[in-house]
Amino acid sequence: MKATGLSKDARGFVDSVVTYLKSDGRGVSAAPKVERMIDKVSKSAKREYACFVESSIALDDEEKQTIAKEMSTLVGHDVTVENTIRKELIAGLCIRIGDVIIDTSFKRKLDEMALQCVTA
Repeated sequence: MKATGLSKDARGFVDSVVTYLKSDGRGVSAAPKVERMIDKVSKSAKREYACFVESSIALDDEEKQTIAKEMSTLVGHDVTVENTIRKELIAGLCIRIGDVIIDTSFKRKLDEMALQCVTA
């Protein structure tokens, strides 16, 4: 089953994940659900024209242009970047366009480490 409504790169990623889930044996029943979910998220992002970027410091115009270019490639049309400063992120970015969230913040990594310590 091929994912529809996705860019070529995203489709390749989804198809690879689904193939892995099917070959693993344990994920066979989850594969169609994963594929539908990712396809839905991608379609939602493709309708968005604003990309919301949170950072610990203000982004300069060149940084905003770089993010806009990359996110435009991802969704298949031009997007604008709106930057919000959130010092608690410490470093990194949290990018949201539609239902797609890319969180590379140091705060998220610290939160994940804290959660692992609690569950260990």
